[in-house]
Parts: sequence; C-alpha cells; structure tokens
Amino acid sequence: MSILIFTILIVIIGVFIWSFFNPYAQVLLIPLGILSIYYAFLFGFCKLVNSNSRYFEYIMIFLIVIPLISVSYSYDRFVTLSIDMLNYFTH
Repeated sequence: MSILIFTILIVIIGVFIWSFFNPYAQVLLIPLGILSIYYAFLFGFCKLVNSNSRYFEYIMIFLIVIPLISVSYSYDRFVTLSIDMLNYFTH
C-alpha cells in the first residue's frame, strides 16, 4: 500500500513538472490528487486496524483495485471533470 501511495506521488510530481511544458497536463493532477488522498486514508485505516486475517486482506485488495478500474474505464469523464474544475477555479 505504501508503495502504491509513493508511486502515485511520484507520478504527481512528474505531471507537475510536465505541466510547465504542456499546460494541458494540469488536467491529470486532479484525478491523481483524489486517488492519492483516497489511498492515504486507506493506508491510515490499515495501520489503525492492523488485522492479519485473510478476509481483511481480500477487502483491502478490493478497495485498492476498484478505484483504479473506475478511473481507467471513465477516464474521459475524469478529464472533463478536471477541465471544468480548472476552468471554475481559474475564472
């Protein structure tokens, strides 16, 4: 879980640097930020509970995979939402 959070944070830093060269790259920061916050909360919950049961591990795998699948299937909607949010905050 911590590797996943670290990877998303590295991607956010990469997209932030890329946004200096391509202004449309800022659109990717919003979905990545939402994912990183979700996984940080999930990581905190795992540390708080600290259960070693198989049932709990399967639930955590499910909670890790579902947001990634939903973002990949509805990528266009996330991009549209991100563009709308950026336009709202900049104008």
